Amino acid sequence: MAELSLISQEVQQIAEAISLAVGCDVEVIDDARTRMAATGTIKHTQGQKLSHGHVYQYALQNKQTVIVDYPGRHFLCSSCIIAKECYYLLTIAAPILVDGSPVGVLAVIAFDTETANQIRQKMVNLTDFVERMASLMAAKIKEYRLLKSLDLAMAELTGILNKVEKGLVAFSADGNVLHFNKTAVDLLGLGNHPDIARGIQAAAGHFIGMDSQSRPSVVTLGLKSLLLDVETIAISGDAQSETLTLVSFRDYAAVKKTASCMTIAARPITFTDILTQNAGMQKLINFAKKIAKSSSTVLLRGESGTGKELFARAIHYESGRSGPFIPINCGAIPETLLESEFFGYDSGAFTGARREGKPGKFELAEGGTLFLDELGTMPIHLQSKLLRVLEERRVERLGGKQSFAVDVRIVAATNENLEELVQAGRFREDLFFRVNVIPIYLLPLRERVEDIPLLAAYYLNHYFEKMGKKIDRLAVEVEEAMMTYEWPGNIREFANVLEYAVNVEESSVLTLNSLPSQFDKAPAKASNPQYQTKRQELRNLLHEHGWGKAGKQQAAEILGVSLATIYRWVNAFNLKPK
Repeated sequence: MAELSLISQEVQQIAEAISLAVGCDVEVIDDARTRMAATGTIKHTQGQKLSHGHVYQYALQNKQTVIVDYPGRHFLCSSCIIAKECYYLLTIAAPILVDGSPVGVLAVIAFDTETANQIRQKMVNLTDFVERMASLMAAKIKEYRLLKSLDLAMAELTGILNKVEKGLVAFSADGNVLHFNKTAVDLLGLGNHPDIARGIQAAAGHFIGMDSQSRPSVVTLGLKSLLLDVETIAISGDAQSETLTLVSFRDYAAVKKTASCMTIAARPITFTDILTQNAGMQKLINFAKKIAKSSSTVLLRGESGTGKELFARAIHYESGRSGPFIPINCGAIPETLLESEFFGYDSGAFTGARREGKPGKFELAEGGTLFLDELGTMPIHLQSKLLRVLEERRVERLGGKQSFAVDVRIVAATNENLEELVQAGRFREDLFFRVNVIPIYLLPLRERVEDIPLLAAYYLNHYFEKMGKKIDRLAVEVEEAMMTYEWPGNIREFANVLEYAVNVEESSVLTLNSLPSQFDKAPAKASNPQYQTKRQELRNLLHEHGWGKAGKQQAAEILGVSLATIYRWVNAFNLKPK
């Protein structure tokens, strides 16, 4: 590569300076024999390729200065095509060496006898001067290489920093902006600012005085909340050291969304995931769909194991809210940690707190749904803080100095009688009224026994996929036993019973022998009012419409179940025409 062309302007300037200093013409030839610089008589030939140049070629190849006095007499002139009419009366040619590699030749030339005689009088000093000027040109090339290398390194660094999803601004010790990345410009909304550096100085300059103990974890700039970090960096050099301040910040909403990903189900839960043929449950689902898009608080009530969280997730999905679904079990977290889990904390809020603080569940649920499970177990002192958040829609972290607005839909759940807890002084009455805006009472499994065949089919397939053990169906007596059982643990207990039975069963049909021990003590059919109600309802329909296939089909349509389910119920209820 003709590196002299990269500094062509400097090369010509140096050549002109040499010519002026020594009073003779100067030319610079690159390693491809192109005249890169020229003065005086030959200046008009700059950029032309030499047709001769044995002297210059020798200087390049041997990396040494060549002096040719009285042209035609030097051994290098013997093969030159202009040897007999050479107009170069005297030449001092010094190679330009960059890290030992020749890149060109600097030559001082005399085209007339007077100039040649002047050069001969100071040959030694002038030769040394030409060699020094050749070294100067080599140094210029090395400087250019270094600057290009630094430019490339800076471009690479800038490219990397611009890919970082965190705004970065570096300040000098006196508070001036040294560097910033594209993310910082975007987060600060300065893309169209006429002077971005000045805009950043104005927007983020006041952060540099905040140390790790006093700075807020979350700051607000305009309409955007930023999670801020400030760090002092000492840089030591050979001659001096410098202290920089690095300010980094992230979009707080994006941080919360990322942090909440671990709490989100692998796939969205919808109302189609709630398996039921029960008219009462279908009515509840239709009601829940109707209120899902509202921002009003929902209270899911029902016994343990009835699927309240599944229902809550379905409401969240149906709501269309863009934020995450964040569940928190009020009864599973130690009371000493519950407040920080709910509201988060700032740096230094308590011993052992993270330096950068921690967002609470309300913050993580921004734009989405916060599911408060086992609400009735919440400590009374925390209930007052929850009430304030529900009323004001603002949250203040532990140890924080400022509150901030939150857009969160609350879905709460309890299996306790909150009215009794209010009477006993264990639950605030004002909070009860605040959360009981839209109550939904989920049915226990014993009141939806027609769903047992449907649930059984689902769980048999689920455990087949999990265990690789294929059970085709329930035996008729198993289905009858399940429909007469009280199911105190509801669907959670039902799933565990099926898992136990699949592990034990050795055939492709699940039999009574595979059921766990509680079924040996199951109450008689007559003691289960729901069983008797369903049995009598089906008997009446079949008496009215007939015991044949057509009558069973009509009964299935009235009850909203399949014909196959009617046949199973006839067997399970031991129904026969009179």
